[in-house]
Formats: sequence, structure tokens, C-alpha cells
Amino acid sequence: MGVHRESNYEIYWENQRAAGPCHAIRTHMTLARFESFRRYLHVSSPTQLPPEPHDEEEEEKLPVETLEKLWWWKMEPLLSTFRAASQRYYIPRTEVAIDEIMVRFHGRSSDTCKMPNKPIKQGYKIFALADQGYVWHFQLSSRRHGIAELVKDAELTPTGSMVLQMARLLPKIEHSYFVLFLDNYFTSIPLFSMLRAENIGAVGTTRPQGIEFPALLIALRQKWSTKLDWGTICAVIVNDVLCIGWQDNNLVLGLSTIHTVHEASSQITRSRKWPQTTSTNATTARKVFGDLPRRELDIPTFIDDYNHNMNGVDLANQFRQVYDTQRIAYRIWFPLMHWAFDQAAINAYKLATVGKTWTQGHLEFRRALYTKLLVYSELVKPQLWKDLGPHNWTSRSTRQSCVWCCKVNKVRRELQTMLEGQEGAGREILKELKLPDIGRPNTSWGGCSYCDIPLCKTSGCWVKWHSQDTV
Repeated sequence: MGVHRESNYEIYWENQRAAGPCHAIRTHMTLARFESFRRYLHVSSPTQLPPEPHDEEEEEKLPVETLEKLWWWKMEPLLSTFRAASQRYYIPRTEVAIDEIMVRFHGRSSDTCKMPNKPIKQGYKIFALADQGYVWHFQLSSRRHGIAELVKDAELTPTGSMVLQMARLLPKIEHSYFVLFLDNYFTSIPLFSMLRAENIGAVGTTRPQGIEFPALLIALRQKWSTKLDWGTICAVIVNDVLCIGWQDNNLVLGLSTIHTVHEASSQITRSRKWPQTTSTNATTARKVFGDLPRRELDIPTFIDDYNHNMNGVDLANQFRQVYDTQRIAYRIWFPLMHWAFDQAAINAYKLATVGKTWTQGHLEFRRALYTKLLVYSELVKPQLWKDLGPHNWTSRSTRQSCVWCCKVNKVRRELQTMLEGQEGAGREILKELKLPDIGRPNTSWGGCSYCDIPLCKTSGCWVKWHSQDTV
């Protein structure tokens, strides 16, 4: 359903279409079975869930820890298993990013967030640590209860504590360290100082606020951001954290614990585009370009590294948006389940490309994945005829078609279709075989009590079914 988009899931089970494909899922599962699966699906055992309050009085009696888990416990143990597997099978690169993921949901829930400036305006918020689209760790967030499973640090904000908590989970590798890339929603001087003490580098843009932030950079941003020449750099060190201001279209403020501004390696030459005419703050930058649409310019290494490595979570969002399997549902935890399935497929694709076991694109990987899953579903079907039983003849409440006759007719029909589609040789073989006409299967009022299927009593279907002779 992620590869082939349809407005209504019932379309996947249509028998004939004047234009468009007939989907393979209908040969493996009926529409009624799929709808029953959606209706009765549960991830967690009801006995493991905390008691849900029916009114405000019952809610006040529950502990805070229980209330904070009520909205995501229905996804356990799926989420924790997926998170543990993501960390077990992959070691991130040196540069990783932490950002938020929005999972679309417009139902009634006090745990969803509204973010008008995001592509997904409303839904569940998930904080993730990712490497080029591979989500290595994540934590859920609620508008009502805050960040789930958070270990709060007394010196940091909740988001800063969450970043520090994720950073400490990264594998400890001798003579190596990680670098976190963050946007201005997470960054602060105290957080970067604590990450530096943990031997973890950090880079990110920041906002002109906070007691520790240099007053010089705040003043430049508020009063001089349109008066400085393009490329002007101002830097101040606070608690071993480099606070940087760089004049582009506007004064860009950032924090870093791995960069400098006074060495030759602090600058790098990149091809830059002429600012768009619709930009209101690009007067300073246009002077540098003149009449050229593109020009080679020196920019700080801090800016270049941020532009190339901050997209770890954004790539995961892009992969998911193209082949999203989410469908409209009334249960509030269904969007999180679909996100977990989609991200698991993305992580598998990234593992295959990194391990050089897959050289094609994302679409081809998705097609190969669902094809193998459908084939596997046939292998794991219960084969009750192999069991010792007891296999006894019994009368059934309704008269139904014999399953062995149906299986024989299906094989004959497939063989006939294959030979008719061939050229002259295939049709000659079909004439030599002299296959009988494919009629309606026999019906029976009886069958096997153990296998719970209808079978013919007089045509040998009982023996053939339980011995599984070839047709």
C-alpha cells in the first residue's frame, strides 16, 4: 500500500479494472480478512496495559508515571523492539543529527502537536537521532505529558536533557567521537558544554537568547544584521563553546565545539546561488554576486558542515513521505504503528545499501520487500494435514466446495493460462496434455474435523489432501 497508492483500500481487492493494475495482495488475503485484521489488531496484551480512567476522579487517583504512559503503552513491545534492533544492527557514522519527526494525525487526542510551519501541520511528535535517514534512536513526545521516558537533568531544559540522554546512548569507540548536529530548537551553551565533557562534539544554529549567550552577538543580530558586509564573522568563546555570527542574507548565529574561525581550514570555497528576487533580506548578498547567477565564494566550515549533516532526520522524512502506508483510522495509536513499519523498511533499505547487498533504488527495494513478505506468508500458513491429528470425518453445518478440488482447478487454470500465452510450442503441448475442462468443484456436507475444511468423500480427496500428492 505504500508503493501503490489508492484513495480507498478496497480498490486493492478489485477483480477487474479498465485502467490500472490488479494488485497482488488479493491473491494472498481476502478483503474481509484484512478488515477483520484491522478491527481486532492489538500490539500489546490487554493485561499489560495500565488501567484507563473513566472520569476525572479516577484520573486524579492514578500516579503521574502511569498517566504519562497511557497514550503510548499500546504500542509496546513493538516500539522498544524496533528501537533495540535499530541500535543493534548499525553503528552510526561520526556525524549524526537530532531533530523532530511529525506523524500525521488529526483525530481527537491531547497528545498531538500543531506545527504550522512544518509540512505535516498536526500529529504526533517524535524526537529522533538519525544518520542519513537511518533512525538509530527515538523518543515520543506528548503535548500534554511532555517527552516520554525522559531523564531530566537539573541544569538543562527538557529538550536539552533529551539530547544529552540520546548522546549518551551512542556507542563508545576508542580513539573516536561523535558529532551531533542540531537546530536552534535544541541548542544552548550549557548543553554543548556538557556534551563536550562527554567527549561528544556538537554543532548547530541558535537563537539570540539565554544568560550565557554573548551580548555582542545579540546586539549585532538585533541592530546591525542588515548593515554588515557579506561574509563578516564575529566569534566569542563561552565555557569552551564557540559562539559564531556570520553575515549572509541575515546574521546567522551558531554554536560549535569542534570548529575555529582564525585558521585557514576555517574557510571553504563553495558554489553559491544568487539570492532570489522574492527574498527580503538578500540586499547584502546580492552585492557580492553582481550580475552572476552563481559564484564561487568562501564560507565558514561551520556553515558547510551544518548544511551537509543536519539532514539526517529530514532524509528519513523524505523516504517515508514517498511510500507512506498510513491510512485513516479511528484508533489513536495506529499512526504510530504505521510510522514504525515504514521506518523499519527505511532502516532495512539503508542497511542493505551500506552493506552493499542492495545496489538499486528505494522503490525497487520496497517492491522486492513486499514480494518476499507475501511469499513468506504462504510458507508460514499452518499445515494441519502434517499433524498426527486425530483426523476424523465429520458433518459440517453448511455445504461447501471441496478444498482439494479447488486446489486442483487452480493449478489447472494456471497451467492452461501459461501455455496459452506461449507461442506454437506451448499450444501444441496443451493439446497433447488433453486437460479436462475446468468445471465447478465438487461440494460436500462433510470434511476433516481437525483441519476444519470441507472434503469430498467419494473421489479420493481425503487421502490426497492428507498425503498432499502432486497434481
